[in-house]
Amino acid sequence: MGTKCKFLLALLPVVMLSVTAPATAQTNAPSVGHKVVNAPVNNTPIASMPQGNNNPGLLLPPAVTNALKGPNATQCTKLRASGAVGWEPVTYLDDRRVARGLGVDILQEFAARSGIDLEVNLDIPWNRAMLMLANGEIDVMAGAYFTQQRDRQFFYSLPFASDDIVVFQNADHVFEVNEVGDLVNRRGARPQGGSYGDFLDRYAKDHLDIIFSPTGNRILDLLINQRVDYVMLGRYDGLANIANDNISDQIHMVEPPLVANPVMFMFSRQSPCMKMVPELNSFIVELEKRGRLKEMIEAHLPALPQN
Repeated sequence: MGTKCKFLLALLPVVMLSVTAPATAQTNAPSVGHKVVNAPVNNTPIASMPQGNNNPGLLLPPAVTNALKGPNATQCTKLRASGAVGWEPVTYLDDRRVARGLGVDILQEFAARSGIDLEVNLDIPWNRAMLMLANGEIDVMAGAYFTQQRDRQFFYSLPFASDDIVVFQNADHVFEVNEVGDLVNRRGARPQGGSYGDFLDRYAKDHLDIIFSPTGNRILDLLINQRVDYVMLGRYDGLANIANDNISDQIHMVEPPLVANPVMFMFSRQSPCMKMVPELNSFIVELEKRGRLKEMIEAHLPALPQN
């Protein structure tokens, strides 16, 4: 089965959950009534997302919060978004440095339908964008994994995609990996800043010798130069790097993936746009039913090498 088909098959059971999107938004943190999992592929405990999002966010003095929100001080008139760079098919910059991706497409269509403006800036480093999200300076991240810590501070939409976390190796130095425990006593790397979900983040911290690399889309150079034994990346993030750098003969992708992470929009609790999440959830379900999500995904998948 081709990698595109695998991605599409992985998407459907995540998005088509047994949910009923709320018809109206609540003034306070709304409950969207969904449940998703950050599930290791092998027999490892699952970290489940709790029902709803009822924990308080990061609270700032009203004067500070209103000043940060600007035109969104009292109502959502502009949806300000950021996200990860180079995360095909979710969020990335094209050759002209224009924001593209499945997450961007969904927000564009949703904003147009809702009669609000959309501003997407993927040039903001992830860590800085997360701080801006907490403060209400931006309204939403156009794609993020679920963690318990983030859920206490931010507010998630329904999943709109699924992404596997995969081990990549130097093709000349392959070793067997059937589960995350097989990485113990090996030197690894992963991108700086992001999360791979509660399970992998916690296991890596407690058991793995792994560095957080700031090299971004050059992280696979660490494998080619044999500075590490493996790199942990999202499947399509890694495959896009391989295709862009034409290094498919030097890099080996290990199957099966370590975990499958649902991808969701992550909203600031300081933003009035959070009230629109129930409407966005209904829109995501509608897109899936119409086959529009599949079309969007296929439009943004990179030219993947066969290995």
